[in-house]
Amino acid sequence: MDTTVKKQIPDSPEIHRQAEYVEDQRKRLALAEKSLTRMIAEFQKNCDHNFEPVKEYDKDYWLGIDAYGMDVYIGKKCKRCKLFEPRPNGSPWEICYKCGGKMEYIHLSLETRLILYVCEVCGHKQSKAT
Repeated sequence: MDTTVKKQIPDSPEIHRQAEYVEDQRKRLALAEKSLTRMIAEFQKNCDHNFEPVKEYDKDYWLGIDAYGMDVYIGKKCKRCKLFEPRPNGSPWEICYKCGGKMEYIHLSLETRLILYVCEVCGHKQSKAT
């Protein structure tokens, strides 16, 4: 039992029995939570995943001159087992923030001094100032 709780319990056999019962239930709950966590992990490991994209609106995502805001791909989640896999780490010029695909360099404009990247999967274009 937590020592701070022990200090606050009056010297009463009935209250001590109840405190011991509560502590026993706490331990049982902790074991049940560990068991549930293991069961979920095993289920997710053996699942034939049915992933769907997860997007979130990012009001600060830069779309171009004076244009901000887009639904950004943050990962994918299995409909069956609820496993979430986040978008790979990387800048918007490396990883597509629209679908999670790989971005590829396609063009450098000397006039605007912008480098253009395009997603190999969905075709989303992202520019970067040089």
